Amino acid sequence: MVTANDTQATEAFVGRLFEATLGTADILSIYVGDKLGFYHSLAQKGPATTTELAKRTKTYERYVREWLEQQAVTGILTVDDPKLPESQRRYTLPTAHAAALIEPDNPFSFGPVGKFVVAAATMLPDILNAFRNGGGVPWSAYGRDVVEAQGDFNRPWLIHQLGNE
Repeated sequence: MVTANDTQATEAFVGRLFEATLGTADILSIYVGDKLGFYHSLAQKGPATTTELAKRTKTYERYVREWLEQQAVTGILTVDDPKLPESQRRYTLPTAHAAALIEPDNPFSFGPVGKFVVAAATMLPDILNAFRNGGGVPWSAYGRDVVEAQGDFNRPWLIHQLGNE
């Protein structure tokens, strides 16, 4: 039987898992923004409406709108005036966030993590099989995104610290 203390501990644990789920959604949305060039477009060409960003990146406006709204709600992007009609809202990538999302040499570069998480997640069936049968999963099976993500994530450290320390 679950006691009151167990219930509190379970609630705290489920809260932690819920926060992790939201964090995972952020990482997955960062992958989308990186792969489709949304962040680069906002950083290089400035704030945009959903229609403008869709045109710039040759993507479907409806999905761009959903992505932009998610990014604004989670605080990755800012929106000029959320009370405006959807078609008039302009979304901005803050400079501090651009440093983490699109500047590969920046010590705070975090964009590669999205690519790594998505690529690694696709390997879960093979990982489960390895747990059941042994043998492991060769690094080469993870594909180009994992290799590039690891290199991109290590890049700032190699550029800024390896030669100095």
